Amino acid sequence: MVASADLVPCIGCGASVPARGVPPDHAYVGASPGCWSLFADLRGRELTDARYLAHGRSITDAYMVQHPGVPGRQSSQSVWIHLVGLCLVLEHGLAPVAAAGAMQRLLTGKPTFPWLDPPPWPG
Repeated sequence: MVASADLVPCIGCGASVPARGVPPDHAYVGASPGCWSLFADLRGRELTDARYLAHGRSITDAYMVQHPGVPGRQSSQSVWIHLVGLCLVLEHGLAPVAAAGAMQRLLTGKPTFPWLDPPPWPG
């Protein structure tokens, strides 16, 4: 258990997360090291628990849109693509594998995406 004094707000989602952790390995992700480490732990559960594996695509999509970073080509593309993934799975009922293929096709030709201002509270 982490003492509350060892928690800080994540710069992306605002959640109280451990003050220490591994920084994101993608420069365009706006997440605190503690939050990124918790996300990595969650993704690691996919290797041992099929309940997580079935939702891995949506877990990643939700995390990435909650941690948009700052305006730029990579961060804009990331948010757009992950929002499309969530829309395809949650609103249109596509299987995560089918959504991943559609997301890849959307990136064909290296399109540019405008910056989307994040909502005041990304949770």
